Amino acid sequence: MPKPKHRKKQAEKLAESGGKSQDGLETSGADAAADDEKNKQEDQLMMAVERQQQEVDDDEEPPKPVSSDEESDGEEETSDNKASQMALNSSSSSNQGSRFFSPYRTLGVISNGRPFHLIPHDHSGNAMVALPIGDRFQLMRTDHLRPVLVSQSVVVAAAAAAATAGGGRRKKASGGKQEISHVVTDATLSISVVAHGPQPTSSPNKETTTLSSCFYSKYVTIFQRTRPLAPARRIVPNHWCIQDLLHLGRIKVEMTGEKEGKLENAAVVAVVLRKLPEEDEDQSNGKPSGSVPVVGGGDDDSDRDEASSDDDDSDDGEEGEAISDGNCQCQIVVMIASRQSIRIHKRIHFDGAPTFSPLVATHPSTYLNKIVVGGFDSQTGKMAMALVNVRSGKIIHQFQCLTDRRSKITTLSQSPAVDTIAVGTSSGMVHLVNLKHDKKLFSLEHKSKKENKPVPITSVSFRTDSSALQYATAPMAVGRQDGTITIWDLTPPEDPRMGRTILCEIRHAHSPGGIAKLQFMPQEPLLLSIGTHSNSI
Repeated sequence: MPKPKHRKKQAEKLAESGGKSQDGLETSGADAAADDEKNKQEDQLMMAVERQQQEVDDDEEPPKPVSSDEESDGEEETSDNKASQMALNSSSSSNQGSRFFSPYRTLGVISNGRPFHLIPHDHSGNAMVALPIGDRFQLMRTDHLRPVLVSQSVVVAAAAAAATAGGGRRKKASGGKQEISHVVTDATLSISVVAHGPQPTSSPNKETTTLSSCFYSKYVTIFQRTRPLAPARRIVPNHWCIQDLLHLGRIKVEMTGEKEGKLENAAVVAVVLRKLPEEDEDQSNGKPSGSVPVVGGGDDDSDRDEASSDDDDSDDGEEGEAISDGNCQCQIVVMIASRQSIRIHKRIHFDGAPTFSPLVATHPSTYLNKIVVGGFDSQTGKMAMALVNVRSGKIIHQFQCLTDRRSKITTLSQSPAVDTIAVGTSSGMVHLVNLKHDKKLFSLEHKSKKENKPVPITSVSFRTDSSALQYATAPMAVGRQDGTITIWDLTPPEDPRMGRTILCEIRHAHSPGGIAKLQFMPQEPLLLSIGTHSNSI
């Protein structure tokens, strides 16, 4: 093993001094042997450190986020950008590839407290999540939670911003800074649809039960990877807002331009709108209210819906007065998003149930062209839930099994069992409901440890992998407004008088704030969660 240079110099000096040490004393044979052994051990340690450093330098660099504000993909970088990138690579190579230190969390803004959209894959390592970060959104790999794509900023034209502000409350010509509330991504088409609105002037209210909508979104923008395909489009009437965004699947549509007559795949997106109550119309920060009057219509026919669709397609949707709000307080807008554009296919007015107020929606599995909308009845204060056919534009059924007073439906989640969903409420209850028979199967209660008061439920997810069955458990994760995650075992107890058991409880998993959304990875024992104020996922 070759000796380091400083060891060779010490040996040469010692030989020149006639076997004397640095203080002038002669060294014995035993002392010289001890020194050689000590030097040999130090040399071995240094060689091990050098080999470890060489392995670190040779490791592959982690994936870098896609730049969002470049003018063109083929644009050459400036010398300053190249120099800064080389410095970043040299400084990060030793840390990112180390065997002893692994990054736990990316520094910087990761989340602004909005729900994420899971993009599943056959292998969980290749799955991604799309989540908003202010006026942009990013895609993150779920294996290391590293961003792989960051979009450009959403921009609202001055005319649209002026229409949004309305008379007497006109915004600046630029429309002000925007914030994204919802994002859905179709990985096959490489497109994303986002809902956004003016950035709130104050922080969200922690007491709000609808944590996913802490300001009023009024616009929809479609992105092709990182770039918007078209300017932001306003699809809501004055004094309305976007409450939820759902990806319903894909359909075949005719192409335009040079390829006219051919078919291409397009994503179907349902946008749930609600009319704002009078007490919230003058609030500039967009805090959601607890008393939202809403709709449910049963007498709308397809002819009327098609007529509405034609009117919307001919209008850019930027003038609020040109968009009819009907005699209702809730609408569902069905949009078709392709690789080239996004358009309104149908606008469904719910005129038959003027007191039904929606807060959340979900697309039940095996229910073609149908969505479940949950909220509350503004007149009676009871929870309310309806099954809607987005193709015919009719409310199929209004459920009668949920009769809790002074409570609202805050989250809906499909269970592994067909026809069964979980319904989370603002009163701390989770109800398992059979949609086919309109029957409440059982309920689970959640209260705070200290005050023993109900804690609002913000998200629910079911574990679907087969490994849980080996232990005869059926786990369900419940996210709460106090930041706690509760894992229940839904296996029926042997004694009917005994309730379901809690497998574990992760207290203050996201603190401060609560859980914006949580979701088990499909066919994996992995749980993904995001906080409302903790800036973490």
